[in-house]
This record gives sequence, structure tokens and C-alpha cells, in this order.
Amino acid sequence: MFIVLICLTHFAHSAGNIDDSKTLAAYKFNPTDNPMQTALDAIQSAKTNHKLAMVVLGAQWCHDSRAVAAQFSKPEMQKILNREYELAFIDVGYLEDRRAITEHFGYPTYFATPTVMIIEPISGQIVNFDSLPKWSSGASVPYEEYLKDFANPTSLLGSTGVQALTPELKAFEKSQAERLSLAYKKMGPDLLKDVNKTLEDSKGFYALWNEARQFRGQLQKSIHKLRKIHPSALTIQMIEQEVQAKQSWETE
Repeated sequence: MFIVLICLTHFAHSAGNIDDSKTLAAYKFNPTDNPMQTALDAIQSAKTNHKLAMVVLGAQWCHDSRAVAAQFSKPEMQKILNREYELAFIDVGYLEDRRAITEHFGYPTYFATPTVMIIEPISGQIVNFDSLPKWSSGASVPYEEYLKDFANPTSLLGSTGVQALTPELKAFEKSQAERLSLAYKKMGPDLLKDVNKTLEDSKGFYALWNEARQFRGQLQKSIHKLRKIHPSALTIQMIEQEVQAKQSWETE
């Protein structure tokens, strides 16, 4: 099995609240030439060693990404992770497109970091669909819960979330993920400036950030709700009701 942790809950300014002085180098988010291959290598290692594979999509500017990395670096967690998982940390940079990775496992995009996806490596399906959003707030999860959940991987397993993936729902997810990708593309350059403290229009950036946060949060909820509906009962009208109004980044 394979886990992807994908952090947008808090960004640059709040990242400094995390004490990551003891975070292991392996858990730092550094750019790589081929992030997709890094994920696939983790799956192959997990197959070979009969473990789970864990891929973490995050960024050094992200509060929750750094919090998860710091928790993972503690001695008790290290014992668990080394025993149960093959790990790979993948940098999302400044909101770079990582849909190739998430779509490979049947999920449209990353809505927040970290997001944890446990993947059964043979089928390639996410098996913790119901609890997937939990780790988006990794900094708020008590350390004892890290120990409990990751020491017992079967406790994380649940719905695959693919039973309701009709062609209409797939099309909805793809189109809405594209809308979100446009927001990421627009915010990325200003996020870099914000991190480097060179951003001039901070008010406009924060307004866009909050707008995108509401959009992606609602979109993730909609997708999870629709996927829980049996395909025979899922109608186009149900899907259309979840389409959000045009956002500011789509009107410029």
C-alpha cells in the first residue's frame, strides 16, 4: 500500500511557528527533477518490502507540512515509519501543478497540504478516502494520534471513494480541478514574493488566497459527498448543484 500526504491550510507567515530544528533531512521539501517518478519509486519499494509507501506533497513555507515533518522526525515515530512505510517527500513549490500524481491514484488534485492518501499498490486505489482530509490540519493533530494511527495502518483504511466515479462525475472533478489550478497558477508568483517579503499588494493577495481557500475547501467536500452516492442514484442535477459560481481569478 502507498500513502500520499499532500498544505495549504496555513502559509508563509505561520510556518515560523513550527520548531523544525530536529526535522530529519529526508523530510525537507526540496525540488526534484521528476516528482512523479519519486512517487512511483516509493510504490515499487513498498511492493518489494511488503510495506506501505508514503509520499508527502508539501512545501517548506507551509505550516502543516513542516509540522508533519517535525512529528515524523521524533524517535517514536521513526520506529513506526521505518517498520511500516517507504517514504518520499515531494515539494509542491509555490503551488505548482501536481495533478499528474494525484490523478494517477484517482484523486483530481491536491486541495491542501498535507493530504494523506493511502494507496493499495496493486489496484492503485485510495483506501482511506473517508479520512483523507484529516491530515490537512497536521499541525493540529495531537502527537499521540500520529502514533496511534500510523502504528496501526489498518485503522486508516476505509472507503476507496471510487464506487461512484461515473463519467459525469469524472468530468465534473476534472473541470473543477482545472479551475482550482488557475487559482494556484495566479497565486504562485505572489506567494513566492510573500515568502521573500517583497510582496507589494499583500491585501489583494490575501483576499485571493482566502477566496481560493473557500473554493477548494467546498470543492473537496462536494467531491467526497458525490462519491459516496451510489452510481445508480447519482444524477447530473446533483452534480450541477455542486458547481460553484465563477471566481475572481476566472473573470480577469
